[in-house]
Amino acid sequence: MSGSTEAGDASAPRQRKGTASWRTSKGFFGGCLAVGALAVLSRWRAPQPVDIHSELPDSWQLTSCSPLEAQFEPGPQVHSRRVINAAEVAGVFAAEAAAKSGDTRMSFPRSFGYDQGTVKGHNVTFMHTVFPAMLPELLSRLRCLTIAADELQGWGVVSRVPRDMLSPRVIELITYDAGNSQGGGAANDANLGWHSDLGSLLTTGVTLSPPEDYDGGVFEVQPQPGSPSVSISGGLGDAVIWKSWDTHRVSPVTRGRRQVLVVEWWHGPPNRDPQALRGIRATRSSAVYQARSYQLAVDVDPANGVARLNMGTWLQGEERSVEALSSFREAIKLDPTSKMARSKLGRLLNKRGQTDEAVVAFRAGLALDPANAELALISAMVAVTAGDPEASTELTAAIQLAPARFETRKSAALTLTGLERETEAAHHLKVAMALSPGDKSLAELQTMLSLKATLGA
Repeated sequence: MSGSTEAGDASAPRQRKGTASWRTSKGFFGGCLAVGALAVLSRWRAPQPVDIHSELPDSWQLTSCSPLEAQFEPGPQVHSRRVINAAEVAGVFAAEAAAKSGDTRMSFPRSFGYDQGTVKGHNVTFMHTVFPAMLPELLSRLRCLTIAADELQGWGVVSRVPRDMLSPRVIELITYDAGNSQGGGAANDANLGWHSDLGSLLTTGVTLSPPEDYDGGVFEVQPQPGSPSVSISGGLGDAVIWKSWDTHRVSPVTRGRRQVLVVEWWHGPPNRDPQALRGIRATRSSAVYQARSYQLAVDVDPANGVARLNMGTWLQGEERSVEALSSFREAIKLDPTSKMARSKLGRLLNKRGQTDEAVVAFRAGLALDPANAELALISAMVAVTAGDPEASTELTAAIQLAPARFETRKSAALTLTGLERETEAAHHLKVAMALSPGDKSLAELQTMLSLKATLGA
């Protein structure tokens, strides 16, 4: 969210950083906008604190934004200007420190993306509980820029949402450090895999690091599934705004540190819950707003497979499995190259006990990405459950894709135990225990195999 068919053309040459370093393509204006801002004459009154367990408010009060013409200089190339000043950059880092100093943990290492095999991770601090009160004018300005970007590009989001209901669902400060993962070195440089921003409608990113401080860290976005990706390298204070369901990623930072402020906007009240870090599972009273945001993405971009995929993901989380299956199948129809849609379809079918259909879905996804060890393993395990004659061969092949992965060995041991192939199961259990010594989840399996061996003797 490299090898992923969702990834598009990720091999675009790296550009020199500095002024006029934004690169676009003919189709770019339909998907993502590098925003340059002049002065934005808007003011926002910070909402009063509310009990997060009570009914959420129906509006977020603010005055109107300044006219669109005052915000942008559109053209074949979009030249960026700094949207925040040095004092505001310092204010963002002060908000990060305030978020970290509270009683609730708000800073975490994180790693995700469709292409898990190449994702090394980054660090994130969630600031939605402190940012609005500390930097209300900046948040208001970013919101106005986001509204203006949507109107300029004709995305159709803001026209369907009352302006006082386009609010921050999540506010993050993301840090990418070279050598982020354990062990250091180029192979472990921090990045963010291909993904979309679940539950949000529009996303605003602001670069907080000068270009000379780091190498790599290029933002890439796909305006449509399967389309060529667009690469953007911005300077300190430059902003990028995109539709949240557009698939995007950040390439590895190979030297130094890159930091970025990210605000995701949804159709609902501002998220203030310290327990709902991503704003996806806030209070139940916010479920209606989640539903509106997912549905609106489908309404404004009906031919986009990722919007359908995200809708299906939300429906499954709400245990509306029949509707979720329909959304996943529609996502595949719109984007036949989406292995993620096929994987989610297979998992849901398997959960519903439709194992034969699940195997078909998994194998179709694996045909799109034969080197995907995780997908190969779950496909083989479900095939075993379904009694498929090819299951044993597929399981062996799946193990060979990731022989040093703990979950691979553990799952293989469990599956082979079920097949009454105890000798092979014991071998994989031994390897799993060596990979993760002291893992308590293996104790029960070890006991089971020992008991079978005793009874067999």
